[in-house]
Formats: sequence, structure tokens, C-alpha cells
Amino acid sequence: MEITVLAVGWLLGGIAGVGTVLYALAVGPITQFFMHRFAYSSAGERPGDGAPLKEAHPTSMTTV
Repeated sequence: MEITVLAVGWLLGGIAGVGTVLYALAVGPITQFFMHRFAYSSAGERPGDGAPLKEAHPTSMTTV
């Protein structure tokens, strides 16, 4: 996504410096690396550990 935005900006006459190119190339892998480390998990479950999702109890659901 970032590379596409960078390319469109450059094609429209913008300036793409070294920092902009490095950011566009690095933001995806860096986000992927840190995402699972900071993901919220409840009751000791870790994302991707294969544990089934807990379903809501029928009495806790409200009707509109």
C-alpha cells in the first residue's frame, strides 16, 4: 500500500527522498514483526495458538 502511494505521488510530480522510500519499504515488515507482540489477548490466550474463540453466553446478549 505504501509503495503504491509513493509511486502515485512520484508520478504526480512529488519528490521521493531516501527516507520516504525506506519508510515505504519498511513499515509493513516492521508492523508485522511487532503486531503479534502487542496484540491483546484475554485469559492467557495467545493469538494464533489454535484456541477456539469463546462464544457469548446467550443470556448476556441484548435484543434491540
